Amino acid sequence: SAGVAWAEDISSVVTLFLPYPLLVFYFFARFYLYVMLAALEQNVRGTVKNAFRFAILGVKRNIPLFLLKLIAAALLYTGMFVGYFTFRNEYIALLLMPYAHLTFITVYAVYPLIQKYIINPYYEQRGEVNPETAAQEQGIFKDETKAEW
Repeated sequence: SAGVAWAEDISSVVTLFLPYPLLVFYFFARFYLYVMLAALEQNVRGTVKNAFRFAILGVKRNIPLFLLKLIAAALLYTGMFVGYFTFRNEYIALLLMPYAHLTFITVYAVYPLIQKYIINPYYEQRGEVNPETAAQEQGIFKDETKAEW
């Protein structure tokens, strides 16, 4: 009887605490999922599979992004609670602007990893020049002044 109680105790601990790391891992994968849907031509299964791979691969980027979004959500939630009693039109902008800003930061943080492991190898395999890096190598502006030293 003691063995059964121990097994029930372990299973309740696992079912209580296991979903939280999986949920965080899912949020990490979402950082990459939407960017890959917009930037790549893959099927859904390949996109989801790559998103979960990048969630592990980019853990150094994911943890600060997750904490930043968690803090922003907490601040927005408290701001909504205060704004509930005095609703004004400015609160709509206050709710939308941080979301847009955080999404921009997320794309800025995760895109280099996608470019390094998916986009650049694609162009190297085909022997083509990546148009994103070609513009950086050629330069946007041309120096047409005569250097008179």
